[in-house]
Amino acid sequence: MALFTSKEKSIIGFLGLSAVLGFTISQVKQKTNSSPVLTYQIEKSDFKILADSIYSNENTLEIMDKKTISNSEEKDSKVELEFVNINTANKDELTALTKIGPITAERIIHYRQDYGLFKSIDDLTKVKGIGPKTLELNKKRIILKAE
Repeated sequence: MALFTSKEKSIIGFLGLSAVLGFTISQVKQKTNSSPVLTYQIEKSDFKILADSIYSNENTLEIMDKKTISNSEEKDSKVELEFVNINTANKDELTALTKIGPITAERIIHYRQDYGLFKSIDDLTKVKGIGPKTLELNKKRIILKAE
């Protein structure tokens, strides 16, 4: 009397082989990856330093809409900083901002058409769907230029 049928043996063999293969792949990934959390924290802090230095320079902000800045520590990594002019941006450019979807972008455009150009970045909170938290998330990427 056999304990397993031939189909059951095939399934058990497949499951065992899958488990061994999965374990091997996870071991290889662990050896090749540096800590992704640490890498993310370093990139985030580098980005914040770059954004603060660029945002503090008023002349630079007025000149640039898009700029690529290379990190001096790592020649291969580049951080692309995209600034959005809320007085001239179209729907696609506005949706590039954090937590701004297509509906909110349309509301910004309608607000501009109804009330004129934004005079300060804080005026964005007058648009439905944009509160202080959303404004704070995007403040460093928003510029005001009347064109």
